[in-house]
Amino acid sequence: MQRIRQAAVLAYPIRGKSGGIRGLCQGRGSFTTDYTFTDGTSARLTVVDTRVRDPKTRRKQRKWLAFVVVNLDWTPRQVYRKYRRRFGIEASYRLLRQVKVLTNSRNPALRFFLLGLGLLMQNI
Repeated sequence: MQRIRQAAVLAYPIRGKSGGIRGLCQGRGSFTTDYTFTDGTSARLTVVDTRVRDPKTRRKQRKWLAFVVVNLDWTPRQVYRKYRRRFGIEASYRLLRQVKVLTNSRNPALRFFLLGLGLLMQNI
C-alpha cells in the first residue's frame, strides 16, 4: 500500500502477553507512532483507548485497538470513527456467511431467494 501510495486503515490484532503491540497498550490515552514489525516493515500505527461495558459486571473496562494507517494524517479519534463505520459492513458479511445455503444449483434466482430466506430467518 505504501509503495503505490494508496490510503488505507487496517485493523491489527493485539496478541501475546507482553512486548510488541501489547507493550504499546499503556498510558492514559490514544496515540499514533511509527512502528517496526519483526520482519523489518515499518508503518504508522494508531493505538486507540476505548471503553466497553463488561456484560457480567456492567462496569466499563478499557479496551485497546490497534490500526495500521497508510498515507493518512488522521487523529486516533478519526481513525476509530471511520473504521467503526466499516465494522457494520464486515458484520453483515459475517452474517451472510453464517446463513449461506449449500446448494449445487447454478440458478442465480434460486440462490438469491435462499440467501434472502436465510437472512430473514436469522433476523427473526
